Amino acid sequence: MESARSPLIEKLHEDRTDMARYREWKRGEDRRMLEAIEAKGEVVADLLAAYDARHAALVRFMESGRCRDASTARGSCPPLRR
Repeated sequence: MESARSPLIEKLHEDRTDMARYREWKRGEDRRMLEAIEAKGEVVADLLAAYDARHAALVRFMESGRCRDASTARGSCPPLRR
């Protein structure tokens, strides 16, 4: 003989199943969000590295003395800031 579940037990089972599906969906959403944040962080890191490289090149140029030579041809060099 098959025992029948009460409507309350059936509803609890459905809610539990729905909650498990929600948790699985939420984990996927969280993973995608973290991947997007990591990708943006990599882009920012690349931009900072490019800025640092350009700044270092400018400092080397200004310290090399070529800036003084170039200043006579183009005007004046900006002051050196670190």
